[in-house]
Amino acid sequence: MKYALPVLVLLLSACASGSHPNVHTGRSLDEAEVQALREGRGMGQARVAELTGYPGPMHVLELKDELELTPDQRFASSRLMGEVRAQARALGERIIEEERRLERDLAAGSLSAADVEARIQAIGALRAQLRFVHVRAHLAQHDILTPEQRRRYRELRGIRLPGVPAGVIESHAKPPPNEHVH
Repeated sequence: MKYALPVLVLLLSACASGSHPNVHTGRSLDEAEVQALREGRGMGQARVAELTGYPGPMHVLELKDELELTPDQRFASSRLMGEVRAQARALGERIIEEERRLERDLAAGSLSAADVEARIQAIGALRAQLRFVHVRAHLAQHDILTPEQRRRYRELRGIRLPGVPAGVIESHAKPPPNEHVH
């Protein structure tokens, strides 16, 4: 307890000096994160899939000429991208709404610690769903491309799979059915 007052003074002075990133906006989410959530952007959430050999639909479409996508592959990739964006935007809006509701209710002093924990857990579940939407898109995109296109994609993006010698076209186990974005 003897440290409570000095810690409080330090926290208050940090807030007053504007060193906390959200003091100026008064929001728990900064504007860049709000915009990314509203636009359905990946924000690196599927990096684990990308780095382990599962290409992302946005980057595949950016590299469509270099990958020599067929018209069917372009259509499937575009459709997948549209589905992911729609799902991600919807979840993003829910995350924004729940973060703001938590902030508002905390400011009003109307939440117990148990309420705060439940809200944070619910927001965490929404964020996990959002991440899975992005990772699932990479799993689906993997199956749209040929092994040679996947190898070329990694080459163009500078991705080297751990344990796989350069130039080897590896095969990945396909995700279970019904795990794909339809």
